[in-house]
Amino acid sequence: MRQPAPPLAVTPQPESLRARFPLRRGRHASREGALCTMELVAWLAGEKHSDEPACACPVLGALVRTTNDLILDHATRERVLRPLAPRLVHSRGDDALGARRAWIAADAVARFLAPLLLDRLEERRAADELRSLPRIEDRAGAAVAAAVLGRRGRCLRAATWTLRQAAEGRPGVLWISGVAHAALRSDAIAAVRRIAEDMLELRVAAR
Repeated sequence: MRQPAPPLAVTPQPESLRARFPLRRGRHASREGALCTMELVAWLAGEKHSDEPACACPVLGALVRTTNDLILDHATRERVLRPLAPRLVHSRGDDALGARRAWIAADAVARFLAPLLLDRLEERRAADELRSLPRIEDRAGAAVAAAVLGRRGRCLRAATWTLRQAAEGRPGVLWISGVAHAALRSDAIAAVRRIAEDMLELRVAAR
C-alpha cells in the first residue's frame, strides 16, 4: 500500500514579510514591492519571479489568481489569501489530482455558494434543492446542478457557467475562475480560502 504523503509544510510569514511583499491585484514586473499571491508562492518556493510557479497546482493557481484580482480591499486579500501561499508550495501533482481538486470546487459552487445567494434572494426552495443534491463528482452531477441553476436566471450566471463548463468535460483550469466569481456574487469571497483548503486536502502522492 502506498504510504500517505507527508503534510504540506506551512512556512511562517512574519510581519516583516508582509511589509516587504504586500499582496496587491494584478501581475507585477518584478519583486520590488507588492506581489500577487501566486508571485509570493514563487518567492517562497525559491523560483524565478512568476505568477504561475511550477511548484503549484495549476487549478489552485488559477483559482487564487482570479480571487486575488477580484478582491478590492487589501485587508481582505491578506486575510483570505496570504495563509494559502505557503501551502501552495509543492502542491502540484498530476492531471488526475488537479481534476479531483476541481470537482471539490464545482461541488462547493453547486451546494454551498449558489444556495447562499438563493437564500439572500429568498428562494429557499431552490436553495434547498441544490443543497440536497449528491456530491458533485463527475460530469453527470455537474449537468444536473447546472440545469437547476439555469432555471434561476442571470443572478446565478457565474455558478451556472462554471458547472456547465464542468459538465462539458472542459479541464478544471479553464473554468475554475468561475468559482471565484460565484463566491463574489454570493458575497462569500472569503469562502475561497476554505474551498482551496479542502482542495489541498487531496495531497500530492509520495514518491
